[in-house]
Amino acid sequence: MFVYKKRYDFPVAFLFMLFVQLLWVSAAPVCAEQIIISTFEYPPFMSSDRTTGKVYGLGIDITRAAFQKAGIVPQFKFYPMKRVVHLFESGKLNASLGTITQFKDMGSQRSTSRVEIFPLSFVFFYFHDKLGRITYNQLADLKSYMIGNVRGSITYSIISGAGLTMDLTHSVEQNIIKFIYGRHDLCVAEEQAGKMLIKNRYPGVYQHVSVVDRPICNVPMTLNLTGKYEHFNIRFREGLKQIKNDGTFVKIAGKYLGNEKAFALQSADLLFLNE
Repeated sequence: MFVYKKRYDFPVAFLFMLFVQLLWVSAAPVCAEQIIISTFEYPPFMSSDRTTGKVYGLGIDITRAAFQKAGIVPQFKFYPMKRVVHLFESGKLNASLGTITQFKDMGSQRSTSRVEIFPLSFVFFYFHDKLGRITYNQLADLKSYMIGNVRGSITYSIISGAGLTMDLTHSVEQNIIKFIYGRHDLCVAEEQAGKMLIKNRYPGVYQHVSVVDRPICNVPMTLNLTGKYEHFNIRFREGLKQIKNDGTFVKIAGKYLGNEKAFALQSADLLFLNE
């Protein structure tokens, strides 16, 4: 007589489900470390779109790519330029994208670690049709001009120390607008930032604008770290090295400056030693 014996596949089913669960766990993304970085509006280096929440720019994109190579997710928060320095100094912020010179100019006493990213050149813009060709040997030679500048910028102490008269605004965009409408004679801006803003927003006057050949100063764009974020210095530096080696740096810079300037930017000698 044939007796049917029921099969119990519970152990096999259990093992199968366990195997699937282990595969799912191993495939799940590992929570990456995060860093909150303060910065300010300064296109084409740092920009934000309040409608979409998108943050972008040459400095933003390079910093993001370098941190991602290091397995760190950066989050960028925008403040007025002067407030970034005060929040950083007070200890409410521990990472900033800008220049270390800003903090030194405002008397910052915090111990700060920095990584230099690429060089910046700050210059005077002017209308050559109105003023002719402007040259100078020392800043004091420009005392007859009204100079537009951004409050809290790295050039403020340099120009103020030379005894020049300044018309101060809260952003580079406001500074450019006042310059276009004749509120001041010379407009201070980073060279690439000023050229981009004038060409994109005021194409009709761009050909009438010149740059004084002698820069006010050359400083590096830096990631400034202190407090709980200071240990990210080495990892960011390694990530920056990787994106320079694999072509990511030039690809990003090329979007904003074109390939020729992108290669020059990557190979440029920075002015200070990384600390």
